Amino acid sequence: MIIILFGPPGCGKGTQARLITKENYYPHLSTGDMLREAVKAKTETGLIAAKIMEEGKLVSDDIVVNIIKDRIEQKDCENGFILDGFPRTISQAKELDNMLLEKELLVNLVIEFSVNDEVLLNRIEGRFSCNDCGAGYNDHTRMPLKDRICDDCESSNFIRRKDDNKQTASKRLESYNEETFPLLPYYKDKQVLFSIDGLADIENVTKEIMSLIQKWDRYRWLDSKGEYNRDPWSIFFIQVKLEVFLARISGVNIPTGKRVEIALTYIYGIGKTTATKKPPILLV
Repeated sequence: MIIILFGPPGCGKGTQARLITKENYYPHLSTGDMLREAVKAKTETGLIAAKIMEEGKLVSDDIVVNIIKDRIEQKDCENGFILDGFPRTISQAKELDNMLLEKELLVNLVIEFSVNDEVLLNRIEGRFSCNDCGAGYNDHTRMPLKDRICDDCESSNFIRRKDDNKQTASKRLESYNEETFPLLPYYKDKQVLFSIDGLADIENVTKEIMSLIQKWDRYRWLDSKGEYNRDPWSIFFIQVKLEVFLARISGVNIPTGKRVEIALTYIYGIGKTTATKKPPILLV
């Protein structure tokens, strides 16, 4: 399952990604972390990125996508992963889609954290984290259970980012609204976008995200042995929204209101003979 967490800086994406990872074992992929790791490991893509950064230039979309491509080939990503901080533009989203399609994969859920700008700016000012394990805290929404002691690793080494102030955060928010917010219609058209209240209590936000994941998880196309197909049928993905199920093959929407064997013929390369063959079993 491939999940994208979508929202402005400070909305809680990173915190929720870590919580989901603990619950579902989907690795949390932060593009910034992956870029630094690729440079440190001196991978082919990492060396190219390092040279560009040394020249003071921005790393191109195709390099970032290649870093993601290298990362998701690792074993811990075989059942899915969570992307945080990418894509940020429509061009990046299209690059990501093309790369995933080569691997017969699709983005399954895009979860938007809906927030009020003023409340968000106050939240950003209150952010701090454990310098040892990275656990995030906030003066307004989440303090350590024990005073000055990290809940996760029991460290007392906390830090605040220098750019977590209203002036800098306002500029980042403005950039998000101009460049990244237009991505919403892109994913809405693909029937994968869900919006949640990003300013709710952390526990409630986690429950809502887990509910979305579990709904999607209930609807998987399996073969008669209960295993995932690796033939063309395996490109089936079921997207769940308001109890309406939309089947997709290679990014193509199958029309509703028609018999399955007729609807499947809308897909290029599938004729009546193929469409009437026994399909994978849908478990509900």
